[in-house]
Amino acid sequence: MSADQLRRAYDLIRQGQKEEAVAILQPILRSERDNADAWWLMANALTDPARQIQALNQVLRLRPSDQRAQKMLARLEAEQRSKEDAFSFPVSDDDPFANASRSSNDIFPNSSSRADLSGSDPFASNAPPVGSGDPFASSSDPFSQGAQQPRPTYATFEPPRQQRGRNPFVTCLAIVGALVIGCCAFTFFVLPRVAGPIVEQVASQFPELIGSLTANPELQSVFATLGAEGFEFNGSTNAAFNPSDAQDRGKIEIGRPLTGNVDTFDDDFYTLAVNDRQSLTIEVNATPGSDVDPQLYVYDASYNLVAENDDISLSDNNFNSRLTVTLAPGAYYIVISAFGSGGAYEVSVTR
Repeated sequence: MSADQLRRAYDLIRQGQKEEAVAILQPILRSERDNADAWWLMANALTDPARQIQALNQVLRLRPSDQRAQKMLARLEAEQRSKEDAFSFPVSDDDPFANASRSSNDIFPNSSSRADLSGSDPFASNAPPVGSGDPFASSSDPFSQGAQQPRPTYATFEPPRQQRGRNPFVTCLAIVGALVIGCCAFTFFVLPRVAGPIVEQVASQFPELIGSLTANPELQSVFATLGAEGFEFNGSTNAAFNPSDAQDRGKIEIGRPLTGNVDTFDDDFYTLAVNDRQSLTIEVNATPGSDVDPQLYVYDASYNLVAENDDISLSDNNFNSRLTVTLAPGAYYIVISAFGSGGAYEVSVTR
C-alpha cells in the first residue's frame, strides 16, 4: 500500500469526487483490512449512512480511542434513530385493524380461508350458470345471429391523397441542429479526454508555457474543464488561491498566535508580511474541546501555492498541521481549511 494512494484519495474527497476516492480505497482495504487510516477515509468518502457506520466501526475496532470517529459515529446513529422515529406511531385502542393478523396477506383477515366467502361472493364458482333463466340466452333474442338481416352496402368516396414533399427549410434546420448537438458533445465529452493527456504531458515538460497559458482569461474556461475531468498540470487555475472564496481574518504577526473558528465549507485566511528572507514555522492546532482537522496552505502575493501540510503525524493520531518554509520578502496568505466538520483552532508563526 502506498501512502500516495491515501493522499490521492484524501485530495479527491476534499474536491468532492467521492466516488473516485472510494474506487482507490476499496483495493487497499481488500488487502489491508486493519488499515485504520483507509477505513477513516472510506467513512468520509461514502454517502450511504449505513455504510459510513460500518466503516467507522472498523476504525474504532482498530483505534478505540479515536474521538473523531466516535463523534461522527454518534452523529450518524442519532440521525438514523431520528429518521426511524419519524415513521413510527402508536396504535390506539380503538383501531379497527389492531386485532387483525399481521402475518397474512389475505385482504379478509377475519376469515379462516377464502373458501368461507364463497357463499356470499357474487363472483364465486357456485353462481348460477349463464343460460338458466338468462333472458338473453333464448333463440328469440332479436339481436342474436340468426335474426340479423343483411345490411345494404354503399359505395364510399375517398378523395385522392396528395403526395407531400419534404420542406427544404425544415431539412436545413434539422441538419443545423444535428451539427450543433454534435459539436457540443465533442467539446464536453471527447475533447477533454483527447486534449487532457496531451496538455498534461506538455505541462510536465514546459511548466512556464502552461503557466502563461493558464493566466490568459480567454483560456481559463478550457483549463477549468480539463481540471474538472481530473487532469492536473502546473499553472492550473485549480491550484491558485482566490481570496474572495475565503474568510478574511486580518493580519498575523510573527510570534503572536491567533485563535479562530473555521467553517465546514469556507476557508479562513490571514495576511503575513515578511520583511527579510527567513525560515518560518507555521502551525495550526485544534483548541481544547474542538475536533477540527485543520489543513494549512501558504500562498504568495500572486496567489501561487508555496507550501501545504495536513496531519503532522497520522501514525500518532496528530491531525494538526505544521510546516517550516523559507520565505523571501513579500506578502503571503496563510489559508486554513477543515477536513470534515469545522471548529476552533489556534494559528501561530514562529522563527
